[in-house]
Amino acid sequence: MAGAAELRKPAPASGEGGAYVRHAIRQAFPLVDEHEAARLAAIARSKRYDVDDVIIGPDKPPEGLTIITGGAVRIQQDGQTVCEFEPYAYLGEGSLIRDEAPAVTLTASRPATVLVFPKAPFLAFLVENPSFGLRFTTFLLSECLDRLSATNILFAKNKALADKLRLAKDELIAEIAERQKSEQKALYLANRDPLTGLSNRSNFSQRIDEMIAQAERARRRFAVIMIDLDGFKEMNDTHGHHFGDVVLRVTAERIQHCARKSDTVARLGGDEFILIQNFGEDPSEEERNAALASLADRLIASVNEIISEDGVDAQISASVGVALFPTDGTTSETLMRNADLAMYQAKKDGRGRYKFFTPLIEKEVIKIAQMKHALKFALDQSQFVVNYQPKINIENNQVVGMEALLRWDSNDAAPFGPADFIPVAESSRYIVPIGRWVLNEACRQTKAWRDEGLTMLKVAVNLSPVQFRHDDVLDAVDAALCASGLPPEALEIEITESVLLHEEVGVVQTLNKLRERGISIAVDDFGTGYSSMSYLKKLQATAVKIDRAFVRDCHKDLNDQMICQAIIGLAHSLNMSVVAEGVEFVDHLQLLRKFRCDQAQGYLISKPLPADAFEAYLHRLLVHEVRAVASVVA
Repeated sequence: MAGAAELRKPAPASGEGGAYVRHAIRQAFPLVDEHEAARLAAIARSKRYDVDDVIIGPDKPPEGLTIITGGAVRIQQDGQTVCEFEPYAYLGEGSLIRDEAPAVTLTASRPATVLVFPKAPFLAFLVENPSFGLRFTTFLLSECLDRLSATNILFAKNKALADKLRLAKDELIAEIAERQKSEQKALYLANRDPLTGLSNRSNFSQRIDEMIAQAERARRRFAVIMIDLDGFKEMNDTHGHHFGDVVLRVTAERIQHCARKSDTVARLGGDEFILIQNFGEDPSEEERNAALASLADRLIASVNEIISEDGVDAQISASVGVALFPTDGTTSETLMRNADLAMYQAKKDGRGRYKFFTPLIEKEVIKIAQMKHALKFALDQSQFVVNYQPKINIENNQVVGMEALLRWDSNDAAPFGPADFIPVAESSRYIVPIGRWVLNEACRQTKAWRDEGLTMLKVAVNLSPVQFRHDDVLDAVDAALCASGLPPEALEIEITESVLLHEEVGVVQTLNKLRERGISIAVDDFGTGYSSMSYLKKLQATAVKIDRAFVRDCHKDLNDQMICQAIIGLAHSLNMSVVAEGVEFVDHLQLLRKFRCDQAQGYLISKPLPADAFEAYLHRLLVHEVRAVASVVA
């Protein structure tokens, strides 16, 4: 409400109907909205005054909150006119004009309209609408002080009133400031992630919608970049939630450091972050992709730096997915979904890398979803089988055991290869019941063969890292041995090096308990992951398997030969045997024999075979050996 010097004309309507009342309320209370104005109009009473009618005086106090909305009014004090003003004006319940004698009288100098809000309904309205009440009280106090000055009422005669008003106004201003501070804090918390200070999912959703609207108007492009930490849950479980929070805060700072000030960075929850980058002037496709690739590389490198806290050093990688507006989506849901799909493709391809969304990725995701459904069906319908690939002693070419390999035998469709369905089984955790079934079947079949006299056979069964995280491995192995009657020394558990990267202490304890039972432990794909002598020492493994990547060209590549020799030397120094995978040529076998490798498996010896074919293969070898012995004796 302005002071007396600022005059506002009443609405042109002549009656005191609802429309006029609502207009008068909106004029009197500039911050009131239409809904509030309508509710106030419902409790207001209006009255018309002619010239020289006393509106408010010693014998005529106001009945409630009073608003003079039209005409002109003169203020008289001690019988003298001290001021004339034109509405709009607020008047409280006589506090302004009924302080102490001499009384102040308000008289209409031109026909005037007055709105009165009875005290009880108005107080009820303030209770129901506290935000309006705070705004209204502030205006009312300011208006009272302005009116005191404008009407030349002597402060000497109204000092008590003026002091009360000023004190009330100061207190109210302080209360308003405190409330604004609280509201700002609440707004911050509503839009920010409390741990990292980044935008939260809700605020990010609003921001991406704004970006889409702006980009559509300006015909510009922008990128949505999804960032997910690899193995964060395992790190959090291993080092504790406090360290996990430190990792998230540090990661948030590193992402912000890589982004521009104009970029929006948010934490969606857990270990998932997202970033919007606006290109401004639309660059060429080549320039845009180069800039995004550079940003993704910087993000991955920055996140990958070592984090130290309370004597703990840890390193974590990030997988990044990129989607572009409008090429990869025109809605926030589609863009975020496609950036997420690209990120998961980066994880599938080896983690610690980035991927741009493409329609092929979407097809791959659909394929994976279909495969998950098919996996459950295959598990329910017993469509899995175990094949066996023999391992020989390189020194004498004798079969000493075999590796149990999972295969999917579907009669309704082309069989899926293990390289396709095993990662999906791991991501969906179907690998847990599937892995138990393989363990039970391999132990049962090996026991049957040993009972037939093939006592030299020892079966190797692969266990997934997922089984160590989501199953009781000791219980699974004990149950398989107990059900089959296979002695522990006839079983070997194969693990990949990656199983040691997560929950290291628990995994090592489990593997060592298996060793105590007499079960052998082999580290598969050795040399391709995160090989460490300290890991091998902690594990007390009995064997390592040289990955086929080093065996394939070892007969013609000097570097591969040196790697094979180094692995064999390392394993023998730790009293472990060595198995070479992927042996396909006689040259391989001769070279490995020269390097004193212990065992070999590969297509030169035999491809993986179903149980009946493997049994026939063993019988052929035995017949061959018998004939060889017989020929010597003869």
